[in-house]
Amino acid sequence: MIEMTEDRCEIGEILSRGECVLPVVYRKYRDTGEVVALFPTLPADDMGHVTSYMHVGQHSGANYGHVVGHTSIATRQDYAVLERELKSRGYENLKAYRRETPRMQEERRKYRKTYWVRRD
Repeated sequence: MIEMTEDRCEIGEILSRGECVLPVVYRKYRDTGEVVALFPTLPADDMGHVTSYMHVGQHSGANYGHVVGHTSIATRQDYAVLERELKSRGYENLKAYRRETPRMQEERRKYRKTYWVRRD
């Protein structure tokens, strides 16, 4: 049996209970009820924004703190349709979290440093 390690995971994935998972934080906008998926380990740019996904508009960059400030935690029932859409678009190994962790922030920083080099 091969022991799983972080370096065997895909970009943005972390090791959780022996499996590589892609963390996702589902949030629900208080004013519209729309659900957004935030990917705290996947940077959208070199400025620290996370990759996000919504049914309307689909992929975008998002300021994690701003979104959290304007939303509430989405329930499984709230995000079920969006999660199915993500899986149909090829997202695998999704694992829902209530909030990002310092480990997820570090993974995003590591990826950002590797793939986005600022050219001033």
